[in-house]
Amino acid sequence: MPNPCPEGSTGGWQEMRMGAWVWQVSQEFLDPRLLCRLESPAQLLRPPARVIERIPPRKFSELARLVLPEWPDVPLFVKHLGPISFKEALKSVLRPTRARRAFENALLLSRLKIRTAIPVATGERRQWLWLREAFLIFAEVPESTTLYHFYVNASDSGPRMLAVRSLARLMARLHDAGLSHSDAHPLNFLIAHSDCRKLVMIDLEAVRRVPAFRFRTAVKDLRKLLRRSPVSVREKIWFCTEYCRSRTPPLSARELARRLNPASRAQRRISGEDVDQTTVVRGGLVWRIRPSMVDSRVETILDSPDEFLERARVLKPDRSSAVGADEGVVVKRYNYRKWMSRLKDAFRQSRGPRCFRKARLLEAVGVPVARAVAASERRRWGLVVRSYFVMEEILGAIHWRDWTGHKGPVIHATARVIARLHAAGFVHRDLKEANILLDKRGEPFLVDLDGVHHVGRVTERQAVADLVRLARGLVAATQATRADCARFLKAYCRFRHAGDWRSWWRLMAVEWPQR
Repeated sequence: MPNPCPEGSTGGWQEMRMGAWVWQVSQEFLDPRLLCRLESPAQLLRPPARVIERIPPRKFSELARLVLPEWPDVPLFVKHLGPISFKEALKSVLRPTRARRAFENALLLSRLKIRTAIPVATGERRQWLWLREAFLIFAEVPESTTLYHFYVNASDSGPRMLAVRSLARLMARLHDAGLSHSDAHPLNFLIAHSDCRKLVMIDLEAVRRVPAFRFRTAVKDLRKLLRRSPVSVREKIWFCTEYCRSRTPPLSARELARRLNPASRAQRRISGEDVDQTTVVRGGLVWRIRPSMVDSRVETILDSPDEFLERARVLKPDRSSAVGADEGVVVKRYNYRKWMSRLKDAFRQSRGPRCFRKARLLEAVGVPVARAVAASERRRWGLVVRSYFVMEEILGAIHWRDWTGHKGPVIHATARVIARLHAAGFVHRDLKEANILLDKRGEPFLVDLDGVHHVGRVTERQAVADLVRLARGLVAATQATRADCARFLKAYCRFRHAGDWRSWWRLMAVEWPQR
């Protein structure tokens, strides 16, 4: 039996058909005794094989550990995929199955001298190209523990730091080879023989080759990995430093840390790890809610949002959307009258859940918005019919154009909010005075978040586009003077540390009022 943690192997395999099954078997395991068992692979899951409970449980897969009499020293793991969902079966017609992708990726990584669990065989059973079930067999990594459990149980900072740096070097090697790991998780890495320098990759279905590997692809992988890892801020800094040092050519650790920090912090606060977010079924709709903000008023809305809009105070009469407020709660309903909008949202979240997520993101990075309460959507045959977004009402709020107090403090407060929005990596794309509300104290709040988009780093061109849109709206609707616009731009550049405001003034190239 070969070593279960090789530095590299030939990576060869042979394809063979056994009844209704098509198998790919690694050349190192072309043993007649194993091939006989592959004719009916379901028997591999029966006793004495021990089924392992998956955490979290997987709906369409099961995992079992068994020891074959032919190889009593090395246990095997058998992963059974099926019966799979309709969506997965449809995907498998156009691309290899998850089991086959994991098998081929393991052989590829072995050729790159990256440690993986040894792939033994993978097989699939199809009927008229339609996938019915699949199997994946691989060898156990002896004396190993997951990286996640090592992080949780380790009390000494020395081994933890060694594991963090080893993980950074492994991800750097993966990215230098042009491979992306879209499911990077500490549970998918093993520490073999209690040696933190020997990391073994498992669950390789999400590894894929990217033809033109870019820095933003690496940032996306690392952001997901660090968000799921129970490591300290200091260990994350060491991770970024070691990763950038190990890349070819070396990267800027400062730039990587800047790209990872703002988005990951906000994403962590609104992700599935956030306790203040859950899903409920009310009124025939699946609602994403914040339990801390749900009371009797909100529960009535969840049961029948359309009835609430019929009796509520109308804030925005429009054919494409209806906005109503009552008892401190605002409901916005998107009506989807254009077929193109329905087709676009058939392949993504609808506008209501998207605005819910954007509001949570902006709230997490300190941008004042109307607090999100709930969101849902109604679909028919996969197409969105209506979408709902429930938010908290800003009591006593008025539009910018209706403000009658001193304009100086309001201008500075608005500039501070826009600077914070851009510094956090967001562009508004529909920034106008009608989308900024002022409360009784003159504090601004952003509303109508449909155009808000997270770009990571707001370029000068994107920031100027937002500022020009806002400046034209203020001049047209509020009769803002040239001095007011200059005061706003000075405050914006000061809050964002954006340099000399005069250069921004020239870049905006707006026909400023002469008064």
